[in-house]
Amino acid sequence: MTPIHHESCNAVLKCPEGMPQEQCADLPITRRDGLVLSFWKPSPREIAAIIDGGHVALIVAGETHPPLNVTIIENPNPPGHELTPETAIDRYKLLREYSGQVVNRNR
Repeated sequence: MTPIHHESCNAVLKCPEGMPQEQCADLPITRRDGLVLSFWKPSPREIAAIIDGGHVALIVAGETHPPLNVTIIENPNPPGHELTPETAIDRYKLLREYSGQVVNRNR
């Protein structure tokens, strides 16, 4: 997937010092209401893999990461439903609100 610059982006996360550019790229983000949003676009090959039953993997350097939400925005800009940071934040807050009630179904 390729990170994209959304019109709401107001900061850029830089690679850690000493990490080669081949292993890391700058990431445009939106910081708002204590959350960080980044936007990604799958390639045609990735879209085909997902349609064929593939999965999206989130890989984070380190031992853990804070609570997060990975979501799909079906059409980022349908008329009357333009994507805003508020939309993504609302989805995340809803997920966080119910996260304590989620049961692990992968047993």
